[in-house]
Amino acid sequence: MATPEEFKNKILRLEKKWQPNRDARFPWAPFGDDMVVERGSLPPHERLVEVRARPPIVMPLAGPSTDVLRTVWNGDAATLSDAPFFHQYAIAASPAQYWDSWRRHPGGQALHSEGRWACDNLRDAGEKYSWSGSLLDFPLLALALQTAVARGDELRAAAVCLRILDWGGVLYKPGRMKDWLFERAFLNELCRSLVDATARLIPQSSESTDCFDGNTYLMNSSSTKLYAAMSLDLREGVQAGRQDVLIYDARVAAALAFITRIVLARSGATTLPDAFRFPVEKNPEARRDPSCATFEFPRFSTMEAGHRDRAKFARIGSRIIQQMLDLCSPSTEFVLAEKGLFMLGYDVRDVRDVRDVRDVRQISSRKPADMAVVESVSAVDTSSEVFKRRAVELHKAGRTQGEAILEAARQFKIDLSSSYTASPGSHFGRWRKQGYV
Repeated sequence: MATPEEFKNKILRLEKKWQPNRDARFPWAPFGDDMVVERGSLPPHERLVEVRARPPIVMPLAGPSTDVLRTVWNGDAATLSDAPFFHQYAIAASPAQYWDSWRRHPGGQALHSEGRWACDNLRDAGEKYSWSGSLLDFPLLALALQTAVARGDELRAAAVCLRILDWGGVLYKPGRMKDWLFERAFLNELCRSLVDATARLIPQSSESTDCFDGNTYLMNSSSTKLYAAMSLDLREGVQAGRQDVLIYDARVAAALAFITRIVLARSGATTLPDAFRFPVEKNPEARRDPSCATFEFPRFSTMEAGHRDRAKFARIGSRIIQQMLDLCSPSTEFVLAEKGLFMLGYDVRDVRDVRDVRDVRQISSRKPADMAVVESVSAVDTSSEVFKRRAVELHKAGRTQGEAILEAARQFKIDLSSSYTASPGSHFGRWRKQGYV
C-alpha cells in the first residue's frame, strides 16, 4: 500500500497531465488516461438532488426589503443610491489583463479610459463580468470533478480539485487546503466529503454547518470553489450550467454586505440583524468593508469559528440570491448574480457611502481625498468628461442621441439648456471631434 507521501505524489503527477478542453468537445480524457468524460452533461449527485427537493428556507425579509432587493437585481438601482450608477469604482491600479472584457464592452469603451468600472444593477454587473480566463473553464472543471466523484476516483478527484484551485488563483495560497485534499484522498474520504459539504451549503439545507471547523471541512476562498463546482447542475450541458451555491470569497462576501446595507437602510432598519452580519475582509485600505456608523460588519476570522461563520453566511447568501431571483432551484440567473457579486465586491467603497442620510455623521470623518471625490461628482455639468462619456455609452447601448443625453443628465442631476434637447446631434458631432464617440 502506498504511503501518504507516495499517494500525494501520484496526485501531483496526475495534475501535471491535465489536458484542457477549450472547445468543449467529447469524449474528453482530462488526464489522457482511462477517466473519460463521454459527454458535456451529467446528472447531479443523488444527495444534492434530495436536498434540493426540500421546501425553500425563506430569509426574514420584510415586504419593502424584498422590493428593494428586486430593484438591486434588475431595476433602476441607481435610484437607491442617488448616484449616476448603482456602483462604480477605480480600476486603474489593478492588473490590466483582468479588465480586457470590460474594455470591449460598450460601457467599458466609454469609462475604461478614465480607469473606472460601473454598473446599473446587479444583473448589469454580471453582464459586465471581467476577469482573465475563459468563461467555459469553470463548468468544464466542474464536469471533470463530478465525473471523478461519480466514479469514486479519489486520485483524479483530488487532481481536478488542484486544477480548480489553480483556475481560482489560490493554488499557492498559504493554508491547509492542499494538505486537506491529500489527506482526505488518501483516507478514501475526499469524494464523500465534497458531496456532504456541498449538500450542507445548498439553500434548502437545514443541516448543521458545525462540521466546517477548519479540520473536518474547510470553508475559505479555496474550498468554496470546490463546493460550487460540485453544486453546478450540468444536466443541460456545460454551456448552460445552473448553480445554487455561491463561490463565497472576500469579493462576494463584500458585495453581499454592501447590498445588505443598501436594502436595510432603504427599508428603514436602524440595526444590523444577526442573520445578515456577513463577515468581511477588513484590510488596511478597507476596500472590501462597506461598514458604516449604522451597520458594522464583522471581520473575517481564520480560526475554527471563522470557517463555520463563512459556511453559515455562504448558505444565507445563496438563499438571499434565490429569494431575489424568485427561484428555488439551480439557475443560470444565479450564475449571473454570482458574477455580478464578484464584480461589485472588487471595491465597495463609493461616493454613495456618504450620501446615505443615515450616515451623515461619517462625512466629517472622511479623508480629504474622499471628500474630493464627492465634490467632483456633485460638480458634474454638461462640460464634464464623465457626462459626455455617459451619454455616449447610453447611445451605444441602443438609446437615441436625445434619449441618451436626457438620461445622462438625469443621472448626474444636470439642468440641460434647450440646445441639448432640440439638437442632440450637434453635441454628438462635437463630442466625436473631441474623441468621445
